[in-house]
Amino acid sequence: MFFHSMSNKKKLTLAGIAVLVLILGGVFFAFSGSKGQPVTATLSDLSARQGSWQCAFTFAGDDVTSSGTVYISNGRLRGDFVFNISPLGQKAETHIIRMNGFQYSWNLATQTGEKKAVAAGPSGGAAGTSPDQAYPYHCVQKSVDESLFSLPSGIVFTPAK
Repeated sequence: MFFHSMSNKKKLTLAGIAVLVLILGGVFFAFSGSKGQPVTATLSDLSARQGSWQCAFTFAGDDVTSSGTVYISNGRLRGDFVFNISPLGQKAETHIIRMNGFQYSWNLATQTGEKKAVAAGPSGGAAGTSPDQAYPYHCVQKSVDESLFSLPSGIVFTPAK
């Protein structure tokens, strides 16, 4: 796969883009109503939302387009994202789960992941960083499959630096 030939710096850049996309999705969701109205929210805002929700987003930047779905259920969040990187002509998939005070992010292509503590509440970003940035989402209140919040087997999660 294309990730095996990438440098660590490029992998970290892609991971940063993934987190940015998640944050954009979170803002949109936090302010949406139960009828699927568009919202702008952070991931922390989305995690704080009560009930079960499914939020979709798309984002287009200069060299990257992304889309994804964020699932929220009673303080837990899962995000599945696809990034199209124009300069490289490649596509990357990234996943995150936020639960129990931690954020787990991983890429199935590399079988690697990262674990970091996150602050609770609507204003908290990842520990030691600025609060999340808000992004636009389209959210609907919907039952969420509990298996979405299970960490994948075969992925080794290393502590974030």
